[in-house]
Amino acid sequence: MRKIEKDFYQIPKNLKDCAKNNESHLLESKEVNADCYKKAKDDLEKLYHKKCAYCESKYQTTSSTWIEHYRPKKARENKEKPEYNHSGYHWLAYEWSNLLPTCENCNRPKSNKFPLLDESQRVKEPTLLSDGKMDKSKNLLNETPLKNELAMIINPEIDEPIDFFFFEIDKNKKGINIIGTDEQERGNTTIDICKLNRVALIIDRQQRVIDDIIEMFDLIFPLKDEKQNFEKVLNIIFQNFHEKANNNCLEYTLLRKLIIIPIYFEKIVCPFIKDKNQRQIILKAYHNFFFENRQKF
Repeated sequence: MRKIEKDFYQIPKNLKDCAKNNESHLLESKEVNADCYKKAKDDLEKLYHKKCAYCESKYQTTSSTWIEHYRPKKARENKEKPEYNHSGYHWLAYEWSNLLPTCENCNRPKSNKFPLLDESQRVKEPTLLSDGKMDKSKNLLNETPLKNELAMIINPEIDEPIDFFFFEIDKNKKGINIIGTDEQERGNTTIDICKLNRVALIIDRQQRVIDDIIEMFDLIFPLKDEKQNFEKVLNIIFQNFHEKANNNCLEYTLLRKLIIIPIYFEKIVCPFIKDKNQRQIILKAYHNFFFENRQKF
């Protein structure tokens, strides 16, 4: 998950027009026209570079974008998890600030779960103007009354994900887990609800981010006796490492941004370098590279 800057006031025209035409019916019947919010699909895909808002993986070729309602449009009643229950937010069905692009594997488990830190702050109905129409200014997720709800699920358009998440190597070294770091447990709640440590995902994080780096180290290490050439090529690899961390089109941006920091490079990348001598040489070289170039980063 990475921070996304979305202008909540720059609503895509197709979505805006459809929402306007369907507002009366939505308020009267609470019935949602799916064709309406799906008009935001192209704009969301462009903003997120066709990545899931929650797990930040690319959509698979066999799957399409699922338009996620951050605040669920339908009510939830579940005796096993009553803390997730609510009466729904049907009036936000076409709200631009409430729409996120997700993959099927995050969207399905998240479903209409939406726990709050303080249930007493739950908003249960729209704010109406004197003419009976919705007060759209009260529908923005970053404004009162909705921002006072203190939602437990992290929203990359509202929250700063780096304040809630970190990564660690799976205990069996078969992937990279994401972990929550905040005292209120919002990070861990998001991980649990969206299943952000499902097996396929933790393996994919390792393969696309970590293994890619390790493979390059393995390829150039035979040059270690040619010190000048070895150091030159190694610095090129490190530079590429940093460029990928700043490429928002790639998967798992938050992980990439964290592991360029030397202490996290040592904790998360280096353990996958099997040869101890190779590991020490690369770690020392990376420290030198980082501190020589830190003003550029």
